[in-house]
Amino acid sequence: MTAVDFMESGDLVAGDTDGIVATYSVSNEGEYYMSHEFEAHKSKGVNCLLMVNEYFLVSGGDGDRMLMTWDATRDFDKMGEVQLPDSVGDARTIITQKRPGRNATNAGSAESLFVSTTRNCIVEGSTLKKFAITMWSHWGDIKALAPHPDSLAFVTAGLTDKTVAKWRKQKVAWKVRMQTGCCSAAFHPSGQTVVVGSDDGHLVVLDGESGKHVTTIRICAAPLNALAFAPDGNQLALATQNGAVYVYKTAKQGTVYRRLGKLNGGRQGLQQIDWNSRGDYLMTIDADLEQGFWNVRTSRFERNVNGTSLRDEEWPNATCVVSFANVGAWNKVNARDGDDDLAEVTASNVGVNGGLVVTGNSRGFLRLFRNPAASAKCEFDEVKMGSGAVEAARFVMDDGYVTAVRGREATVVRWKIK
Repeated sequence: MTAVDFMESGDLVAGDTDGIVATYSVSNEGEYYMSHEFEAHKSKGVNCLLMVNEYFLVSGGDGDRMLMTWDATRDFDKMGEVQLPDSVGDARTIITQKRPGRNATNAGSAESLFVSTTRNCIVEGSTLKKFAITMWSHWGDIKALAPHPDSLAFVTAGLTDKTVAKWRKQKVAWKVRMQTGCCSAAFHPSGQTVVVGSDDGHLVVLDGESGKHVTTIRICAAPLNALAFAPDGNQLALATQNGAVYVYKTAKQGTVYRRLGKLNGGRQGLQQIDWNSRGDYLMTIDADLEQGFWNVRTSRFERNVNGTSLRDEEWPNATCVVSFANVGAWNKVNARDGDDDLAEVTASNVGVNGGLVVTGNSRGFLRLFRNPAASAKCEFDEVKMGSGAVEAARFVMDDGYVTAVRGREATVVRWKIK
């Protein structure tokens, strides 16, 4: 059984993976027995059931996006049906906006319903009218998060749903469907444009205010796992899955791009990238958590053995998960979690004012430290987002807020720092 509800008579109505809905009555001995069954969703499972009242049943199918209404007084004859929009997926749960009165003859069809879907949306409608989206969110894997430099707004980009969305507080300001999955995103320091790195090596530039397409640039054939603008906004660095770093000259508030060079020598699977405060060095972290340093002026890759010469460099954003700003977070990553299946730091960011550093780990914990979190005894505050890894965490609006995303659950959460 995949869905159950009770009728007002006390009988049980249940749906299964074959699309069959059955009712169960109670015998004199107090045991349930099947009293009736019918095929609700042909060759499809039943995701959810709702008895609107004693007369009407609504069922949601798995894989067909259908909502069906059945007359409980006539052996569950079909009264109506409606198909949800393709973009929202199948029905997951159903609830009525207002329960109808007993004398409402067509209440089961006309009653306004709220439906949560398998693609993280909530839609409103009925089996007599089309459903409209009242709440939208990403579905599938999400890795990209970019805060606006001057406001509470931020951008998220989905790897699975291929959608870029700008959020103002809890509302979507605009969203744009891309042709391929999105791996990374960053706002230009002016806030006028936002750039998105795709899983097929394209850089897409969008207008930061409207989401309109500005230009698309072919970078390489590998995913663009991380993007970062230099502090002055005049250069953009792109870290790729194939281990190369590309640097572009930017102009006109991030609407014009010219390639400066390709920096080779890194390991496969670069995951994060940061500029130093002067804009002449880059730091990267690969999938094996090894640091790499890149001299932008000479286009040379410098291995982490030279990291001691860069120890005093300032890395304003510190999104790389292995750095001086968060080394203490690694000592604390398993605090209060036990020692089994050791966790890893998966996200990091230093606040705009430089006083705080936030980290996320593979167990779903988000932790706030004083910057730098360099000591093994550094204290922290924490919240738990869930069981999955925190893919990205960023300070927003002068360090007053932290926004974070969890990948496979497509969770976007914002906290206010007190």
